[in-house]
Amino acid sequence: MDGHLRQLMADAGKLDKPGLYVSDACGYFWQTAPFIARSITKPEDCEGGRIDHGVDALRYHTIQKVNPHPQREF
Repeated sequence: MDGHLRQLMADAGKLDKPGLYVSDACGYFWQTAPFIARSITKPEDCEGGRIDHGVDALRYHTIQKVNPHPQREF
């Protein structure tokens, strides 16, 4: 997880800061995310080859929100 995502998770429930909230309707996320551990050898992958598409999508979304100004094309 990137630092921004980790901070959003830590700030969930605080009234003065944005936090990460995932709906119960996101069944795929809840079936996979609670059991994911980061690979020691490849930090961008999950340990044991677990399916991590839901967590990857969340991470990509938070990266997009952190940098709202995409790289300019030349």
